Amino acid sequence: MVSAVIPIRHRRRFSREFKHQLVEQCQPGVSVAGIAMANGINPNQLQRWIREHRSSNHDLALPYEKPASLKLVPLSVEPLGAEDSMIEIQVERKGTMVRLRWPSSATASLTVLLTNWLK
Repeated sequence: MVSAVIPIRHRRRFSREFKHQLVEQCQPGVSVAGIAMANGINPNQLQRWIREHRSSNHDLALPYEKPASLKLVPLSVEPLGAEDSMIEIQVERKGTMVRLRWPSSATASLTVLLTNWLK
């Protein structure tokens, strides 16, 4: 008979100061998942701490609230006819300018990228 050794898992505990520090880093436009992974925790755990912070501080303005409005600009697209043509987009958000060159054959993946980035 072969017996397997199963390691004992211990629940990690984090101080209130550590939790508060990470929640405060969750500013608009900053990746919550990035902050969590950089600090060695699961992103879902940080989301839970944010919810707990929100429920315990109803009267405080939260640093991670979404903006009330989103400014959209008109866009015109002219077909080029070539299958290997590129889409060029210039987007400005929170003082940062980003230029993208994307193959027109992959517009679906560009839509996903922009939708997630502009959340």
